[in-house]
Amino acid sequence: MESIALVDSLLWGLDIFLENAFVPLYGITAFVALWRYRKYYDTALKFLPIIFFYTFLSETLGLLIRDYGFNLLINDIYTGNNSLIANIYHIVFYLFFFSVFYYFLDRRRDKKLVVAWIVIFVFASLYNIYKESFLMLSQVYAYVAGGLGIVCCCVLYFMQNKRLKGKWCIRRDLLSWISLGLLVFYVVYIPIKIMKQYWVLVGEFGSPWSRRIHLSVLIFMYVCFILGFVKMDRILSKRKSTI
Repeated sequence: MESIALVDSLLWGLDIFLENAFVPLYGITAFVALWRYRKYYDTALKFLPIIFFYTFLSETLGLLIRDYGFNLLINDIYTGNNSLIANIYHIVFYLFFFSVFYYFLDRRRDKKLVVAWIVIFVFASLYNIYKESFLMLSQVYAYVAGGLGIVCCCVLYFMQNKRLKGKWCIRRDLLSWISLGLLVFYVVYIPIKIMKQYWVLVGEFGSPWSRRIHLSVLIFMYVCFILGFVKMDRILSKRKSTI
């Protein structure tokens, strides 16, 4: 019995840490991005501080809506529902990082693949809006399509690093750290996202471990972002596209 109580206490402490760590981490990442801004201000990454501050504000507003019943819309049916905030945010987030990878990938065929994923994401988003309420429900099809596209872009960037520099992940390359964080997060979380949708459809609550794993990889991703900013060298001008 004592061992069970100890495990329960440890899990309670872990939950408290995870639930209270990720939002401040958004803000810390945004400030670190501003601190190192001069090293990438003239590249496609120049909007990163805006993206991270937008992430921090969106998540804070989403928590106010979910936990305190704040309502952005007039109709009371939307009280406590933060899906609209999340759905708009994901569109901005995905399109921004697609544009970043399009800028930094040097092969034309890789750029075409990025464009293909943008098209897939746009069509998935439109289909999701047609099938389900954009105001009330999480846009799972769009989220999964965008996440798979980001995974593909990260792999392409690591392959480019290997081809040009002999290493998959470059220690002082900001985009290598960003790609590492994004890749780990989406590889782990996309299956959880799909399972959460299944649990909603069958009326189940799901496992508390899904939330723990979600927040753990989310924190890992933003720690990777912060390490990338701390370790980064000045980003040089973009290479010309090749075949």
